[in-house]
Order: sequence, then C-alpha cells, then structure tokens
Amino acid sequence: RASTSTSCRLGSGPQNRQDPSRGMSGETKVHSDFQSLLGPDAVAHAPAGLIVLNQPVPDTRSLAWLWRRASLRLCADGGANRLYDAFAGAERERFLPDTITGDLDSIRDDVTAYYKARGVPILQVKDQDRHDLEKCVDHMLHQAKAQAINIKLILVYGCTGSRFDHAMAAINTLFKYHACAPPLLLLLEASYTMLLDKGKHELHLAPFEGPACGLIPIGQPAHHVTTTGLKWNLDNQAMQFGSLVSTSNLLARRPDPSSSSGPTDDQHKHSDKAVAAPHIVCVDTSEPLLWTAELDYHAMASHES
Repeated sequence: RASTSTSCRLGSGPQNRQDPSRGMSGETKVHSDFQSLLGPDAVAHAPAGLIVLNQPVPDTRSLAWLWRRASLRLCADGGANRLYDAFAGAERERFLPDTITGDLDSIRDDVTAYYKARGVPILQVKDQDRHDLEKCVDHMLHQAKAQAINIKLILVYGCTGSRFDHAMAAINTLFKYHACAPPLLLLLEASYTMLLDKGKHELHLAPFEGPACGLIPIGQPAHHVTTTGLKWNLDNQAMQFGSLVSTSNLLARRPDPSSSSGPTDDQHKHSDKAVAAPHIVCVDTSEPLLWTAELDYHAMASHES
C-alpha cells in the first residue's frame, strides 16, 4: 500500500510545478480501455485486437465477450490449443482466429488440422530473438495496416502460468511496444496490467475493474508520483523496489447516496460493480509505471450491450 496522504488535485500545489528534471508533459492522456468496449458501437468506435496465449481459459464467457468486441483475433502458437479446447461442436466453429502464429512448437496436430481445414492461416516464424507474443503483436500491426483497421487497443488473454520468466517477457513487451503500438493490456486470471508512460494519466475505469489495484515501478525508480482516486494516494512521492511500492491499494470509495455514513467495505465492493459510470483515477509520474487492477470477468461478461 502507498503511504496514506490527503487526496490532491493533479497540477495543483508546489509539488506539481513544472520541473524539467521530471520530464512530465502538461498533456493528460485519457485511458478508457475497458469502458470503450461497452455499448453497441464498441467495435466500430474503438477497434480492439485480441491475442490468445497458451494458458488455460478460466472463463469461456469472458473470452467470448472479448472475442465479439475484437476486430482482429490471433492465437499465439499453443494458444490455438486453448481456444480449441475451450469450445466444442458448433460453438467452436464461431471462434476461428484470423491467424495462428509463432514458432509452432506447441500447437497440436489435431488443432492444426482443424483450423487449416477451415481456412485459418497458420504462420510459422522461427526467429528465436522474439517470443510468440511479440510475433503476434508484430503480425497484428501488419494485418491491421493491410486491412486499414485503426486498432486502438490490444488485449492479451492468458498472461498467467507457472513460468516467472514468461511473465517478465510479457511485461518487457509492454515496454518494447509502448511507443510503436496501441496500448497493450495483459489479462491475467483475475486482474490485468498495463504500462503508463511518464506524464499525466486519467484512467476511466469500468464497473468491473477494481477495487484492488496497484502502481509498480519496473526497471527504474519513479521519483515523483502523485495520484487521486485511490484509497491510499501518493503525493509527490518516490517509488522503487527496496522501498515504497504501491501494491494492495484500493479504488477510493464512491459515495453512497442512501447512507450519510457511507457503505461498508463489502457494500462498496458490490455497489462498485453495479455502477455504470466510470471511476476516475489520475496518475502523474516522472517515470513509467505499471498499473494493475482486479478484473471481475463474470461481471464483465454480464455487460452484453
């Protein structure tokens, strides 16, 4: 948890005066990634790409929900096995990826035969200096350009498992592509992670995001971080490994109009999931940070509009 401090407005107070050494931009970047996937026109207004990795599918409803909102869908090698195994019969026919790519050392023969018979391109890329997620991102960017699809967001489904080096490789991908690709969201079993570059950010969170969340400096210290919208806000504080890291934080409580005393923690957790309006978190950081938050897949899949 971050140290407790009073909530501060970004851009106010002496701690937020322009300091060239901090490298902060005056422009605020607005993130409404999951919020943009809600509504009947989500695919048209906010085209997303979906990459399925080689990890078990914990919830087929949530995968189907993301699938319907994606304009491009790729499987990373063994991710095709997971997609194939997640559905059966006629339902499986509705979930055909646009491409399967990677070094193809994990995909099963029966899965290869199934998708080949249905015209799904299977592209082998033997480059050992790039892992399968990078190969998928590169191919998705190429495919989006070829089809004139302005991808706004890339969702990476299945970023969990027993290999810590695989997790770090996925995080490295966030840094590697942040300047040349749409935002990447790594979807874990019950949470997600994304990269916030240095500067000011406004996160518009959907009802199924949170309440648990965190801000994590990776690769270097973050010398100046200020937030609003969290239970434990940062007020021009430094974060680095071996010192303060804002894990196990929470979204600030939304006011309960029916009670002047405010909701309990349990009431807050459930009421947050039902509120349609986004919760807003502001982050002002001098160096890149990872943002992570809980993701309620069951609540997400219930938003069918």
